[in-house]
Amino acid sequence: MDASRMFAISSFLALLVTCLFYLARFLGHDLRIRRINIFSLTADGLSYSSSTRSIGIEKLGILFHRPRLQAPYWAIITAQNYELKDDASHVSLDQLQAKLWFFPVLFRFTGGPWIEATLDGFKIRIITSKNCPLWIERLRNNLIYTVLNGETIRLQSLKTKLFLSTITAAEGYNDEVYKPGFNEAETQDEIRVQCTASQWYISTWHGRMYSFGDLQAELRRSWVEDRGSFVMIAKESRWLKLPFVASAEQEASRKSSTVWQILHALYSLPSNLVKICWEPLSTIDIYAPRCDITFTDFRLRDAELFHQAATKLKQQYNKYEERYPGIMEEVSWDLFVGAVLSVCQE
Repeated sequence: MDASRMFAISSFLALLVTCLFYLARFLGHDLRIRRINIFSLTADGLSYSSSTRSIGIEKLGILFHRPRLQAPYWAIITAQNYELKDDASHVSLDQLQAKLWFFPVLFRFTGGPWIEATLDGFKIRIITSKNCPLWIERLRNNLIYTVLNGETIRLQSLKTKLFLSTITAAEGYNDEVYKPGFNEAETQDEIRVQCTASQWYISTWHGRMYSFGDLQAELRRSWVEDRGSFVMIAKESRWLKLPFVASAEQEASRKSSTVWQILHALYSLPSNLVKICWEPLSTIDIYAPRCDITFTDFRLRDAELFHQAATKLKQQYNKYEERYPGIMEEVSWDLFVGAVLSVCQE
């Protein structure tokens, strides 16, 4: 292909992209890219805005890598200073690093996912629990369902604290106790519930595991007004695909022939591609060193944990009632009478 034809094709593509940009802007969508470096495969100053949301990425790039036995990945995609704003939430991410593996099961680096994503500085702020974004709601429902129905492999510690009000001290013997509130002129009429957990590992029914190195949550709720807030900080969080546990014969056969391993990996590649299309999240492992989630306005009736916990409790109650008729009423009555007697004795 001569130079004139290549120049004509490049000019046509540039004109087509420019027309698409102007058409998108006319329809209310503004997409901007400050700079593109073809040699380093990076793009700076990416932004998208519409009437409902805005998305910005300071730098986006891809770095190719020759796979080796010690590091069998073929590319790393990085995104710096990602930010998403809409009417319901504000999401920010300092850096995203996605490592693309080359036949991960063959080299035994993951349990099957082709992508390993690391989220640094992940922060989510939701304006109100009444209007929670759909993707956050699905993530919350999935996590809560796993906590209530999954299998806890390990839980090193679990602590809860209840504060009926903030404890303050007087500056002098005759001074009044200052009670800070939401505003300077308000008193502190709120309840605080704190919960901390460390080294929590939960396995799910579909071969996934949630792990939290340190989990802290606090709920603040006003006694006098219908308002409150919720904050959760999760450190060293992971969402991993558990590897398939093969039998001794299968493991010996796998190690005996490297050619068989490669042929088996190539044979299973089409099915993996179909699985990627139907279940994109099944191909990714996620690691977040720290994640901050804040609900500026939080209502208990919007908490999915209470809804699913009540449903789970009802299911367990019906199960035991069918298996042991009448025993649940006797246990409930004994607990009630014991609580009344303990109060009267005190």
